[in-house]
Amino acid sequence: MGDLGLIDGAVVMDLNLRLHGFGAKLLYGPQEFHVATLSAVTGRLRKTVSLGELGGMRHQSAARFVNTNRGCDVFVVSQDGRLSMFSWSEHLQTVAVVQHLEHFIWEQQAG
Repeated sequence: MGDLGLIDGAVVMDLNLRLHGFGAKLLYGPQEFHVATLSAVTGRLRKTVSLGELGGMRHQSAARFVNTNRGCDVFVVSQDGRLSMFSWSEHLQTVAVVQHLEHFIWEQQAG
């Protein structure tokens, strides 16, 4: 699975971890909206950014998918190794992204 994440685009799996596709561009919802960025440590709001400021295709596709499918969570692995998780925030009534989760994986692997 990890190697499929190297290909630009989404890796699409179901809850049973069956692979349905990879390299996909997810086109959902409005062209522009704002996304709340949260601290990976505290879970608190850091700032709100426009979709265009969020990042490239992987990040924008994930945000659009979650905005349309609010019961889903999406993990994004950037080309530079950064890990983010996108979810719908009922409290904020917007898509929220927890960035820099890769630090927790590295710590777990080292421990």
